[in-house]
Amino acid sequence: AAAAEALQAAMADAASEEDARRRAAEAAAAARLESETKNREEEERRRVAALAAAKAAMKEEEQRRREEDERRSAAEAEMRRAAEEEIRTRLAEDKRRREAEAAEQKLAAAEARARAEAEAAARA
Repeated sequence: AAAAEALQAAMADAASEEDARRRAAEAAAAARLESETKNREEEERRRVAALAAAKAAMKEEEQRRREEDERRSAAEAEMRRAAEEEIRTRLAEDKRRREAEAAEQKLAAAEARARAEAEAAARA
């Protein structure tokens, strides 16, 4: 009877040890799974953060380009206005110069007529 009890106790100890090993293995597997899940979640958070940063950088670059285009367009428009004003100024100056030359020619012609008339009157 004592031998049977000892055998039974030994079998119970072995079963208990097996049970403890199985529970330890299950706990280790659960810990591994939890660790892998946390790692995947952290990696996903990093990917999402990197994507958000890239989108923000793209938006900033687009805004910078738009502002640069607007500045360039404004500068080009100002250059066109200045060139058009220069052309108008030159045209006005040319017109005044032609009018002055025409007036000088009329004056010279009138003076020549007056001299000719004075010479004709002096001969008569």
